[in-house]
Amino acid sequence: MENQKKVLFAFRGDPLCFVHVLLNGIDLHERGQEGLIIIEGEAVTLVPEMSKPGHITCRLQSMLH
Repeated sequence: MENQKKVLFAFRGDPLCFVHVLLNGIDLHERGQEGLIIIEGEAVTLVPEMSKPGHITCRLQSMLH
């Protein structure tokens, strides 16, 4: 059961919930587990704002490299 893939869903338009999903994805990655993040519903409206340079989520992305 340890090698199961995980799927995380972001569907609310709340930035804190969205970041929580991203942090869980980073945690999976750091533990060497495979997973996907599905973004749907109101959460898709957060992507343009959070992908701007200088936004805190850009710093989260740099943690993966």
